[in-house]
Parts: sequence; structure tokens; C-alpha cells
Amino acid sequence: ARLKQNIETNAQKQKQRDEEFEEKIKSLEEQLISSQKENERLEQCIYKKTQEQEQRKEKFEALKKELALKKENEHILKIKERMIESQKNELREFRKLHEDMVLDDENSQLE
Repeated sequence: ARLKQNIETNAQKQKQRDEEFEEKIKSLEEQLISSQKENERLEQCIYKKTQEQEQRKEKFEALKKELALKKENEHILKIKERMIESQKNELREFRKLHEDMVLDDENSQLE
């Protein structure tokens, strides 16, 4: 009788351990699923942030090129302005020379 009772007690303890083990397994499976979902969410966030970073980088590069072109155009514009100013000065000198020549010519005709 005692042996039978020990066997029943052991069987009940084993059954209880099995049930606790099953609950732990179930809990771990739920945690795993939850972790996988969180990982997927984080991967999506990382992908989105990476895409945004790439777009910002492309925009930055485009702005950098635009700035370089503006600087180059400003430089060319300054050179053109200097050339125009130089041509204006040459024209003034030419007109003055022409006036002087005309005056010399008139003076020589008067003499």
C-alpha cells in the first residue's frame, strides 16, 4: 500500500512538473514571438532611417554641386565684368585720342 501511495505521489509530482514545464515552454514561445515581432519592427525602422539618410545624402551632394556651380558662375561673372570695364576704358582712351587727333587736325588747318 505504501509503495502504491509513493508511486501515486511521484506520479502527481511528475505530472505537476510536466505541467509547469509546458507552461514555461509556452511562455518562452510567446516571448520568442514577441521578440521576433519587435525585431521586425526595428528592422523596418532601420530600413526607413537608412532610406532617409540616403535621401539626405543625395540632397546634400546636389546642393554641394549647385553651390560649386554658383561659385564658378560668380567667378566667371567677375571676370566678364573686369573685361567689360577694361573695354570701356580702352574705348574712352580711343575717343580721347580721336578727339585729340581731330583737334590737332583742326588746329593745323587753322594755321
